Amino acid sequence: MNINDDMPCFGGVPIDVRVSRGRLRCVPPYADQELEFTQIEGKLVSVSKTKWHGFPYWRVTLQDEANEYHVLFFLKSAMFIYLIRCLIGRKVEHLSLMVGTLTDETYQMIVEGDYRRLEPASIEIPPTKRYRKNKDNKHDYKDYSKRLEYLQKLVDEVGATLAGA
Repeated sequence: MNINDDMPCFGGVPIDVRVSRGRLRCVPPYADQELEFTQIEGKLVSVSKTKWHGFPYWRVTLQDEANEYHVLFFLKSAMFIYLIRCLIGRKVEHLSLMVGTLTDETYQMIVEGDYRRLEPASIEIPPTKRYRKNKDNKHDYKDYSKRLEYLQKLVDEVGATLAGA
């Protein structure tokens, strides 16, 4: 189900769409019920970091003839990393994202730029560091700081490409 086909025009009010658990989820303006979609497309306007309901997210802004969509990814999202790897070093005007659940309960995202499927660039992303406080593993935590810093550099690079387009 394509969000662009099913969403009425909201006259300049952006629609926030979260990428979560293999679905595109949104609560449209003036509605109280969450809707789920499998595809979204539009003119790629920007990629940046934002806050949504007080929490940090990566935001990809798309526009179609009727609406502006803010596609939101969790900061630690593997799908966002896949998307950035597909966009890095490319000039893309029209972006299409298809998200879905596979039969083995894993999630997949297909990225198309200017009506062609994009393959991810081979980029080394810093891994997370795992820290253990004691042997019973009750106080483990992961440090994402280097990974997120590197992603921010990639996002800035994609943003510069969009500004130059």
